[in-house]
Amino acid sequence: MTTFTVPKTYENKLGIIKEVGVYARQLGAKKALIFGGVTALAKTKETIAASLAKHKIYATFEVLTGFPTLERAESYAEKIKSEDYDLVIGVGGGRAIDQAKSASALAEVELITIPTIAATCAAWAAVAILYDENGAFVQPFFHKIGPRVILVDPELIFSAPNRYVYAGAIDTLAKLYEISPYLALEKADTTFQIMVDLSQLAFDNLVNFTQTALNEAENGVYGEAARLVLDAIIYLAGLTGSFQTGRLYQGLGHPFYNAATHFPETHVLLHGELVGFGLLLQDEVQGKLTDEKLKLFTTFDNAFSLADFGFNDEKAADLSALIIEQFGEIYAELPLTQDKEVLTRAIISTSRRIEALRK
Repeated sequence: MTTFTVPKTYENKLGIIKEVGVYARQLGAKKALIFGGVTALAKTKETIAASLAKHKIYATFEVLTGFPTLERAESYAEKIKSEDYDLVIGVGGGRAIDQAKSASALAEVELITIPTIAATCAAWAAVAILYDENGAFVQPFFHKIGPRVILVDPELIFSAPNRYVYAGAIDTLAKLYEISPYLALEKADTTFQIMVDLSQLAFDNLVNFTQTALNEAENGVYGEAARLVLDAIIYLAGLTGSFQTGRLYQGLGHPFYNAATHFPETHVLLHGELVGFGLLLQDEVQGKLTDEKLKLFTTFDNAFSLADFGFNDEKAADLSALIIEQFGEIYAELPLTQDKEVLTRAIISTSRRIEALRK
């Protein structure tokens, strides 16, 4: 059985956040709680407040710091219910949007997302990633409905440092890299083939248009390249995950990320930057890591060695143990190792190949 969790509306258009009040009113909202990080709200609060006020929707802004946690989600859900909010709006990157997503799910109210960076597909996904107070991955938190409306403003997103788009691109490439090994196991499955095709389209558009989009954005141009890149990271990657089949298709990219977050040193890197190392590791474990793939990752400014997040060989061994103990089941169907020593050697050799490429 396949179920679908998709938004009602997705808009990728310049100045679209000026219309958030229109979409909120269409959802029947009268009172909105808006979650966002410091930077995100500094860029958007005035515009969002004006649009909601125009449509007679009461608004309260909640500035978020730290990591999204289940405890905060429960506390915010109580606030939403006790103060009769009927809409949550999540503004910012993955952390802010995931906190908004988990709180709205627990409170059972509608959700609008407004991404201000494109580092993940969090604005679309019907799942929030929750952590502990120190930033260690704890669990995915599934939203039965997901965001109803997603408003993507290219100018707003491309005003952030290029690093975020590059990280989002790699996190999107992960969809293809992690799902394609399952082709041998799912040959006759229509839903799975759709997921692969969507991942391939996103991959192709990012490889072909990311640098053009970034170059044009520096000159204030947000055209076809910008639209295709943001659609790939948010729309296509999000849609790929909207097909719920009861199976989780992951290789080493995301298990590596989940385990790495338990080491505070890794918090200097973005989600996609850590996932990127895990993707290269996935190939290295199988003896398939090519210079071509390493060079592709460098075009997205995304080839980080262990030294970049403060790791030595001993820490690599600790990380390997955590990957296998807590997340090994996730990729158990694939020809990847469950041996700590083998995985440790692969982590170290992946890092050394990255360092050699830089020289």
